[in-house]
Amino acid sequence: TSIIDFPNFLLQVLRISNDAVSLDDKKLLSHFKNNQQEPYEFIKRLLKARVLFDRYCIKREQVEGENWRWKMCQVKEGNNRYPNTFEKDEKQENDKLIMLQSMFQVTTYGNTYKTWLFELLKILMDDQEVKSADNLLEKMTSQIVLLYPSILKKPDGLGTSWILFNYTDYLLWELYCDEVRGKGSLNTEDHSQKDLIIKINEAKDKFNKFKFVQRNSIEHLFPQSHVEQLHNSKIAGREKNETMNCFGNLCLISRSSNSSYSNNYPNHKKDHAKRKDKNESLKQLIMFQSFNTDGTWNTVEIEKHDEEITKFL
Repeated sequence: TSIIDFPNFLLQVLRISNDAVSLDDKKLLSHFKNNQQEPYEFIKRLLKARVLFDRYCIKREQVEGENWRWKMCQVKEGNNRYPNTFEKDEKQENDKLIMLQSMFQVTTYGNTYKTWLFELLKILMDDQEVKSADNLLEKMTSQIVLLYPSILKKPDGLGTSWILFNYTDYLLWELYCDEVRGKGSLNTEDHSQKDLIIKINEAKDKFNKFKFVQRNSIEHLFPQSHVEQLHNSKIAGREKNETMNCFGNLCLISRSSNSSYSNNYPNHKKDHAKRKDKNESLKQLIMFQSFNTDGTWNTVEIEKHDEEITKFL
C-alpha cells in the first residue's frame, strides 16, 4: 500500500521544478494551470520519480500472521520477487531507512503536506545514482533538524512536540540495532550508554518487533491525579508538578492505550502493557525497565530517566 495518493504525488513532482508549489491537493488544478509544464518533460520527470519512489520509499505490506509491516523493496524475477532495496552488506542500513521513513510517516500521516517525502524525492532525483544505503541514510538524517527544528527545543510537558518522542524512539531503536541485535554478548565497558544498552538488551524481543504506528496522546507514567504522592525532588527548585511533567515521566502512545491505562499507578500500567502485549513506545519500554527493584516509579526514578534520556538525546 502506498503512503501517498496519486494527486498528491503529482504535486510532489511538480514542486521539484517549482518550490512555490504548495503540497495541498485542493490547489492541484490551479498549480498546474499557473505552472505551465512542457508535457513530455513533465511525464519523463514523473516516470523517473515513480521508479525512485517505488524503490526507495516505504510501503505497508500485509503479512500473514503479522498483520502488516513497513517495507522498502525492489522488484526482481524469481521466487523472491520483492527483496529489500539494499541487500546483504547493507541490510542494517536498509532497516534503518525503513525505520526512519516510518517515523516521518507516522508524524505526518496524511496525504497532504508530506514535506519529508518531498525532500527524499528531491535527494533521489538530484542524485544520478543512489550509491549506498548509508549515503541515503546520512542525507535523510540531516533533513530532520531542518524539517523539525522543534527537536532541538527543550521538552515542554504536554507541549512537547510529537516528533521529539518519535525521534527518541528511532534513536533508541538505532542503538538497539547497532549494539544489541545479532550480538551474542554485550560489551558495554567502554560505552557511554552502557546502562541504556543493558535495559534495551533486557527488552530486546520488544525492540525487535517494534514498528512505528500512529500515536497521538502524551502519557504520564506516574498519573497526574496522584501528583501529591510524588516524593520531594532532589533537584533544587523542582516542584512536584515539574517532576510530573518532565520528559522523564512522559511517552507518546495511542489515545486508546492512554484511556485504558486510566489513572492507574505505574506498576499497574506496566502489568497491563505486558498482559496486552503493548509495544507502542520504546521510551515507555525503557521507563518500564527503569523501575526500582521493588517495582517503584517515583521522583527518584523519574529524574534518573529524565537525566539518562536527555543525555542520550
